[in-house]
Formats: sequence, C-alpha cells, structure tokens
Amino acid sequence: MWTVLNNYDDWKSHQNKTLEGTQASIANLQWSNGPAEFPCLVSTMIKDKRAYSAFVYRADALQLPGLIPTAPSKPATTQDQFNRWVAAQMLTVVKYLVDTGICKQEAFEESLLESLEVVDNARNGNSTRKLTASQLALVTSTKPDKV
Repeated sequence: MWTVLNNYDDWKSHQNKTLEGTQASIANLQWSNGPAEFPCLVSTMIKDKRAYSAFVYRADALQLPGLIPTAPSKPATTQDQFNRWVAAQMLTVVKYLVDTGICKQEAFEESLLESLEVVDNARNGNSTRKLTASQLALVTSTKPDKV
C-alpha cells in the first residue's frame, strides 16, 4: 500500500503504522534514511529485521503518464466499470490471503475452479448444488455478452 508523506512527521507516523500488528519495533529494525524530499509516496515491507521502503517523488510520478502506452479507447459501459472494480477487489483480497498465509495459492485456485463450475451450472439451470435464493439470484441475474 502506498502512503503520501508531506513531511518528516508523516515519515515517522508511517514507520509506526507499518509496525502495527507486528512484534517489531522501530529500534530493532534497520530502516533506510527516509525520503530525500517531500511530498512523496512510500511503501514499506519488513523482512528479516529490515524495513525496505520504496519512494516515488513528484518528478518521477510526472514522468509516468508518458511511459504508459495508450490503447484505442472505447466507451466503457457501466457493466465494464463494475466488472473492472470487482476483478480488482478480488485480486486484492486473494493477494492478501496468500501473502499473509491465510490460504495457499493452490487451495484457492482449486476452490475458485469449483465455485466457477457451480456458478456456470446455476446460470445454465443445471445446478446440482443447493443454492440459497440470494445466491441463485446473484449468479443468474446478468449474463455478459462476452467474457
């Protein structure tokens, strides 16, 4: 996660927030010197008693739009926008679950494929699994034109 730092106090606050929920303390971790300038973005990861921080400065951020190739644009439908947000949210949840060790990637992928089969069967009226009325309504309410 990226955090905006406007000054040195924000940097110290970021260090403390990064440690919340861990047993580490600022004193027993090796930290970088901090940002070279403000404002900036920071993201920090802790590994092996060391805090690794990445900084994005204003001058660097201003160059980013020119580095991204532009694709031919088509007007996005509300459904396209909804699908985009749902996909991004699901990817974020999965990454968190796997990164924190709550679940293993292989087990998640297996469960995902099973759930996809349940959804497809329910949408085609071939469900062998008992779904609640709200689950059935959810999976049968919208059939996208294309995948």
